[in-house]
Amino acid sequence: PFMFYVGGSDYRKNIGQLISFFSLARGRGYQGKLVMGGETFLWDIPEVRRIREQVAGDGLEDLVVFPGFVSDWLLSRFYSACDYFVFPSRYEGFGLPVLEAMQCGAPLLLSNASSIPEVAGKGAFYFDPEDLESMEAAFMRAQASPGLVAEYRDSGLLRSGEFTWENAARKVLSLYAQN
Repeated sequence: PFMFYVGGSDYRKNIGQLISFFSLARGRGYQGKLVMGGETFLWDIPEVRRIREQVAGDGLEDLVVFPGFVSDWLLSRFYSACDYFVFPSRYEGFGLPVLEAMQCGAPLLLSNASSIPEVAGKGAFYFDPEDLESMEAAFMRAQASPGLVAEYRDSGLLRSGEFTWENAARKVLSLYAQN
């Protein structure tokens, strides 16, 4: 069992909060690990050093896995196999990992900030990315509601089908036609 995050490690991705949340979830009985995909997690840069220090300080070294770059082939398997895809971002222009997770049927624990709710629609358990208690509440709601998790999964799969190149082209053409 594992929770999955994929993306960058910069400030807007809110990784410190993700690690704090994971520690809290473990304290609430979650038995899985946290897998954090992305090549930057293997770099020796200040933000990654802080992340690794937080993991060590919370005693999570054996529970947080940094696989580095994840190929497309393996990425879909991570999304499909995870207990939850967790995306605590403070800001996203679109949130492609959210759409990818939806297409693979991953249960979603997502930030309610920026464009993320516009992408996921009604198929996610949302939280305030700046509020650890909000993250915990979303997680506890998901843990207590397997039927709702399944409903959200189906909703996410259905919604992800709306994001096609054909639909995007139609919308762009429609905008041009209005002017």
